[in-house]
Amino acid sequence: MARSIYPSVELGKLIAAQVKRQNMSFDILAERATAPMDLLPPALSGEGKRCPWQFYERIFKALETDRSITQQARRYWEMWRDGESGIHPWFENNRVHRLRADLPGYDLQPDPMRASSKEEFLAVMREFHVWAGEPSFREIARNAGKTVGASTLCEALDANRPPRLPTLKVVMAFIHGCGGSEDDLVTWTTAWRRVRMARATAGTVTPLRAGGQRNVS
Repeated sequence: MARSIYPSVELGKLIAAQVKRQNMSFDILAERATAPMDLLPPALSGEGKRCPWQFYERIFKALETDRSITQQARRYWEMWRDGESGIHPWFENNRVHRLRADLPGYDLQPDPMRASSKEEFLAVMREFHVWAGEPSFREIARNAGKTVGASTLCEALDANRPPRLPTLKVVMAFIHGCGGSEDDLVTWTTAWRRVRMARATAGTVTPLRAGGQRNVS
């Protein structure tokens, strides 16, 4: 079968094939890729204006695509870029200001890996918010493609509320919306899992006591 001469269509076919392989809905894909859900259908059809490569890269990463397929997708994207100008208006109007590193010898970026409890994790999130320049929660939500609402982010970081570990979805939207890098997302995901899994295994079950009752710690 002859292939389309349009790289945008070929790129869309690659995405559609991976979505079908994973049997993943658009809302789940948008959440995992921290991408605006209304941009996914055009991406699969190859219609509309071109989006930045990072948008497609996050989609393929969320779909756990083989590296060879992602590389092929990158080639189609570059062909599309070389043949057309401009990117999707959503990205023109919602550019996320990426955080700059501190001066050498002044590494002030909060490290979530030092957190071992939900209280400490929330404290580091608040520190990261300050380090990122204290963007408004509305701005963070917009930068994250509105995968979570501003009120949800505000409640998650409210120091006056009882401490509660945010969901990973909220944490990812917060870091992405503050301008965090892909490396930041990996670090925060690992830190969240570390705290959450420690809580999940805290209530371990011990062998039966005399009388047939279990000890639960």
